[in-house]
Amino acid sequence: GASPKAPSMSSCAADGDGRHMSAQAFRWVGATPVLASLDIQRTVDFYVRTLGARAVHAQVGEYGIVALGDLELHFWACDDRRIPSLTSCRIEVDGIDALYARCRQQGSVHPNGPLRAQPWGTREFSLLDEDGNCVTFHAKA
Repeated sequence: GASPKAPSMSSCAADGDGRHMSAQAFRWVGATPVLASLDIQRTVDFYVRTLGARAVHAQVGEYGIVALGDLELHFWACDDRRIPSLTSCRIEVDGIDALYARCRQQGSVHPNGPLRAQPWGTREFSLLDEDGNCVTFHAKA
């Protein structure tokens, strides 16, 4: 199996010498969740089948990418099944009722994550993928 390949600290530095860049110099444009996968092809296939995602990349034992509209989910190959079971992300959606119905029909809603209103002002539910990653979909209430 593949070993976990986390980014090096240098790849996360704000600029080359560790100083923080001015907030004036850039604009946030998005975020891309990167989840652990025990089997890249199986994971990509799950998101294609369950959510109607488009497969972008599937390099067995290395890395996978699926597109959900303009969003992407990335997956890194991992052989420690504990890691995905402790991993999650949140994705904001429009049409949460239709997505929830699709995921219920597919049997992929997390047993503890049915669609419900939350006190922080969202309606949300959670999907559990075949590796154990928890993906919470939310919409403003």
